Amino acid sequence: MENENSNMENENQSENSWDSRFGTPQESAPSPMQYTPQMSDLGNPKKHMGLAVASLILSALSLICCWIYCIGIIPALIGTAFGLVATIKGKGSVRIMGIVGLVMGLVGTALSLFMIITYISIINWDNVTIDKLGELQYIDSNDRDAVMRWMQQFFSVDISAYGY
Repeated sequence: MENENSNMENENQSENSWDSRFGTPQESAPSPMQYTPQMSDLGNPKKHMGLAVASLILSALSLICCWIYCIGIIPALIGTAFGLVATIKGKGSVRIMGIVGLVMGLVGTALSLFMIITYISIINWDNVTIDKLGELQYIDSNDRDAVMRWMQQFFSVDISAYGY
């Protein structure tokens, strides 16, 4: 009996020495549920770099496209939103790029809205009817003057100088 007890003690000691030297598999691999984010993860200056770069690109695209009917307003609004997030949550150069993207996005939004209002104001809304639009099928598309006369009825300004 004494021999059995000493064998069990030796096994327990060898297991304990193994555990103390190498650790058990349960101790070496933390479960995913145990991870808690550190404060240093939240303040990473490079974390919002993608938003700042996207803001710059979309805002610049909105400035280029602001004169193309309603297309310029879409990248302007998205670039403004990305720039706002990068400005609020970014640090250092990310924040500066976010501010530049935000300002360019706001300017692109203002220019796009101005162009949309301008385009809407030059339309002669009294002549925009289904009947007048349907007259296009009776016009010869090779007759430049007839096409220009048909188009001119929808605008309150002379569009003949814009060419066809």
